[in-house]
Amino acid sequence: MGEVIPLAQVSDYFIIGGLSDNHDAHELKSALSRLSGVNSVSVNHALSRLTVDYDDTGVARSRIEGVARDMGCDIMADSGGNLRI
Repeated sequence: MGEVIPLAQVSDYFIIGGLSDNHDAHELKSALSRLSGVNSVSVNHALSRLTVDYDDTGVARSRIEGVARDMGCDIMADSGGNLRI
């Protein structure tokens, strides 16, 4: 069997604006989920929160933020930094 290489798992949490409804939240989740290196995405429209779990050797935080901005979101704050596993 081959060598198992652990992923550099990072969880980032954002407070976002610009989502007008649950459809926008779903579209944002879909767009971010398609990025190589992203493992999971959670968007809470009611609380204006975005959580992204990803391998930072596969995708940069700046790329995630850029996709969110391209989808019409404002990154208003980092709601607690990131957690590195």
